Amino acid sequence: MSRDGPHPLRFVALFLVLGMTTACPQKSEGETTPLKEGQVWKYETRSGEESSRVVIIKIEENENTGTIVHVAIDNIRIRNPAEPTGWKYKIGHLPVDERALRKSLVAPDGQDFRPRDMTGYTKWKEAFQQGKAGVWSLSLADSLQTLENTYTR
Repeated sequence: MSRDGPHPLRFVALFLVLGMTTACPQKSEGETTPLKEGQVWKYETRSGEESSRVVIIKIEENENTGTIVHVAIDNIRIRNPAEPTGWKYKIGHLPVDERALRKSLVAPDGQDFRPRDMTGYTKWKEAFQQGKAGVWSLSLADSLQTLENTYTR
């Protein structure tokens, strides 16, 4: 073989390595970072709500549904005719399936251990135990859009 250029097998090896790295996508921080109460996360928001953050307020295991992560979401803008301004700017409690939540999370963004009003959680827990409430399994953005659609019907 001629020594005029790189060996053809070098190109094949490079192609295989590059192909393997693109075929095996890296998991995001939201998929790999252990979730803890008090964490604040950036998440895949709806358009216009890029400053919104999600706060983990409670994590609990359930034998039927798996891990339920209870979150609060701040800096949103949801149409809601029942609000005095016509808009809802935060969600105090949203029970979310851990797998669905992880798909929405982008990166940790601090901690927030301020006491939260747990009235929403308490009402949800009672209804959940009676089989009258569930857990969100949509992305956070889709969950917020579904809430807005429900409020404006």
